Amino acid sequence: MTSPGFGDARGQAPIPGLVHTFAPGADAPGPSARRVWQSWSPDVTPPAEFQPRRQEISSSDRVGETVPLSARAGTWTLTVIAGRIAASWVDQRPGQGTGRAYDNDLTSGSTVVVPAGVACSYQVLEAPVHLSMLFDAQCDSVHPPADRPFRILFVCTANICRSAYAHLAANGRPHAGLEFGSAGVHALVGRPIDPPMADCLDPHLDPSSHRARQLTRADMVAADLVLTMAAEHRRYILEEWPDLGRKTFVLGHVARELQRAPDDLTLQDLAGHLWRRRTVEPDDDVPDPYGRGPRAARAAAGRIDESLDVVLRVLGTLSASSPDGT
Repeated sequence: MTSPGFGDARGQAPIPGLVHTFAPGADAPGPSARRVWQSWSPDVTPPAEFQPRRQEISSSDRVGETVPLSARAGTWTLTVIAGRIAASWVDQRPGQGTGRAYDNDLTSGSTVVVPAGVACSYQVLEAPVHLSMLFDAQCDSVHPPADRPFRILFVCTANICRSAYAHLAANGRPHAGLEFGSAGVHALVGRPIDPPMADCLDPHLDPSSHRARQLTRADMVAADLVLTMAAEHRRYILEEWPDLGRKTFVLGHVARELQRAPDDLTLQDLAGHLWRRRTVEPDDDVPDPYGRGPRAARAAAGRIDESLDVVLRVLGTLSASSPDGT
């Protein structure tokens, strides 16, 4: 049966494609995605294109905790196994419905089908909360809204050397349709870029605008692609926010893969493409130059510049050719 108050009698919410069903007393989902769907959504027929490929379980015991979930490029489902949450959805798809919002409380047994391009966030009302999320193959990438640039976040340790340089250097290049930011996993908050790295920037760039920032979940959620300077930074993110790991990659790895990017690659497919081609090579990491003098700074800057040459060229082309303008 459908949840009272969640739209019309068929469970259709004001956001097209957002559908809610309620099956009280269901057992926790098992390992098979298809069995999970059949067990937890008996009264809703999923869209024909929804073929669940991956399941994630999320839990929280903190009442009041708020968790944002980015819009995806594919269909996914959210099921409350235990507890109660206040959930909100925003339609980020281009068109007349852009910005349409809806919210409702979800209790144990509730399942919501979330279409591509619809963002979600929830707040824990009754703990503990256990959620099951099923994703189709297209959900390996996020779905950037049409009214903003594609956001790239550079991450290193303190945000005063490698990621700071990458951020400033990227901003100094042509980047229509792209937006850059940076942060550190253990940031020296408020500090400027380290002088030896600043000396490596193009002379026309002003390094005084940079101040180190601590990486937060909000930064991660807002980004469409996260580029870390080394594998250790990616590991930190995967441990802290595993649900956001599928858009997080080492800069050197991304540059390697984009050198041989297929002609039909799109921005929406980018994160999934990189995720399916996860490989590691010794030269992927940019060595930390902090405290090692001008020579180490020049070496790090050179490695970053080489990667940016490839990454920004390909992303710029993808952004220009994106049908929705992102």
